[in-house]
Amino acid sequence: MNSTDDKPLHDWVRQSLDDYKPVYNPEDWRRLRGQIRWRRWRTGLLAGCLLLMGIGYLISLLPAKKPPIPRVARQSGTLKVVCSPGRAGQISAKRTYLKRQLTHVISTNTAPPSIPGLMEDAVGHERTATRQPVVAQVRPILSVIQSVWRWPVVTFRTLSPFELTIEKKLVSGAIGPDSTVFAALTRNLRRWPNAVVVCDLTTSMDPFAAQIYAWFRHNSKSPQIQGTVFYTDCDSLGQETRPGGPAGMFFVTRERDPHRALPTLLAAARNTLNNSLNAENVVEALQFAHREFPEAQHLILIADNGSGVKDMALLANLNVPVHVISCDTQSGHDYAFEPGQFQIAQQTNGSLHTLDDDVDPGQLTNSTFIRVGTTYYRYATRKGRFVKTSFQHRPVRVLGMNL
Repeated sequence: MNSTDDKPLHDWVRQSLDDYKPVYNPEDWRRLRGQIRWRRWRTGLLAGCLLLMGIGYLISLLPAKKPPIPRVARQSGTLKVVCSPGRAGQISAKRTYLKRQLTHVISTNTAPPSIPGLMEDAVGHERTATRQPVVAQVRPILSVIQSVWRWPVVTFRTLSPFELTIEKKLVSGAIGPDSTVFAALTRNLRRWPNAVVVCDLTTSMDPFAAQIYAWFRHNSKSPQIQGTVFYTDCDSLGQETRPGGPAGMFFVTRERDPHRALPTLLAAARNTLNNSLNAENVVEALQFAHREFPEAQHLILIADNGSGVKDMALLANLNVPVHVISCDTQSGHDYAFEPGQFQIAQQTNGSLHTLDDDVDPGQLTNSTFIRVGTTYYRYATRKGRFVKTSFQHRPVRVLGMNL
């Protein structure tokens, strides 16, 4: 965040060091989007494979049903077959022999072999039948064709020192010296069911984005937040948004685990390398979040209090309460809240929040004081905004006077 005195210097540095800006590759987002989609389905696929393997193993343990083996009994003059108890009667050996020949003999040119054992000829005399081999019919074995699963190619990118810093902040769960986001969520999130976080990730806003997941660590069972949308005021080509130009890029994640949300956060950080102006596409990001999460009842805007709003003309189409968490590590601004952010909270029946204070724009009086950094501001009803005061402590109202 830029203070008033350092802004000309920072603008001059951004415009003079074009040669030192990393080369932005739009293909990085497409590869990352494939990785994100695969990671969402990987757990389900692995669980399904393990379930199928377990079912197959249990089926293999079941005992196989074998057909009953017929018992052969020799009687005088004829050969009888004694069948299973469930089958009534006996079948003569000659009839059984003829049926077997129809099903087991392959070649029809060869004479059928005689019945093993004794058999009566046409004259009625008994003779010994010669044994001939019975050729069984060979059935073709159907080949089972299984599709070969090919794992997607995963490419790993070496993180820059800036990205390593983001990873350390997100994974470690450290809140940092300014705990504005963590404190505001802790105080108010129970009053905001079905909420979506819309977080500015330009300039030095990554510590405040990391506080979202630090809050998740301490409130893992809280279901209020449906997802998070990061916006960077750059389009898909890495160019800063402008009226009539391409829409900005928004990075959506529903993950509450910082390790799983890290790729989305890094992709958003890479998209903001070419962002040099202060004004941001805040209303466009809020409208995108409402379209992405149509059931959301509240939008939590985590915004830089030193950056303006460039697309206030779109505010009339936003009809969901916006709760602005104003992040600013610098003190001394002439305003307590950036005017565009104050207007967003006021027109959407939302609220404004700092490290210590929660402000309802519809219930402000001349005795309303807030603290931003080390500076105290008082709301002036005639001016319709907060004005800076010289108080070094939070004033107390005594006999109609602020002391």
